[in-house]
Amino acid sequence: MESIRIYRKELSSLLKIIFSEVSQIASLCYKILQDGDTDSNTDRETSKLKGETHQLAVVLQYEDIIDQGFISFDAISDETERLDDLEIAVEKEEAEKLEKLICAVVDNTDSLIRSSLKNIENRLNRLSKILNDIELTHENKKETVNKCLSIINNTNLVIEELTETVVNYKGGESLSCDFPSFSFSGRPNKNFENSIPERLAKSFRVVEHKQLLNNFFPGSNKAGESGALDVF
Repeated sequence: MESIRIYRKELSSLLKIIFSEVSQIASLCYKILQDGDTDSNTDRETSKLKGETHQLAVVLQYEDIIDQGFISFDAISDETERLDDLEIAVEKEEAEKLEKLICAVVDNTDSLIRSSLKNIENRLNRLSKILNDIELTHENKKETVNKCLSIINNTNLVIEELTETVVNYKGGESLSCDFPSFSFSGRPNKNFENSIPERLAKSFRVVEHKQLLNNFFPGSNKAGESGALDVF
């Protein structure tokens, strides 16, 4: 799964830039809203700005959920390497379920990333329109708006780059070609049901990944081991 690990690293780097800039945008918007320095004729725009700024706080939570999704990637990579290093054989039925689980978890995380980027882009576009329409009474507020609009423009460019060159192109290659094929020969793994699924259950944090694990390996999660995070 080497190309998936490379894909994950590059993806993480660009996502960090995006979420850092979204955080800056939120801070600047709160600064614009301070002290009520907006023109009395633009109360409606100010209200819209406040609503969109609050929504950015929700958007910022996506970063943690995506990071938790990447932990699932890492856990799966560790298990596949362990199988290779120890030359442990996996029975055909179990291997097929494990391969399907890997595909399902990676597809779920990929879908989350795509939907998150689209949501961020839509939020920033709405915010940009509001900032362009709002009228301010102080020059320093206007400078803050211009700075905010500049960061929004840059963030949209990073999202475009991430979507086109990493998610669509590199991600498509990695996620379609790099799944492991497990050996059915070698030293038998008699405790498969009590080892790999249980270790993955302890590593997975996203609710959907816990559910997928239980779908393929029923009983993998003990009571009270629900995922820590839901996908929005």
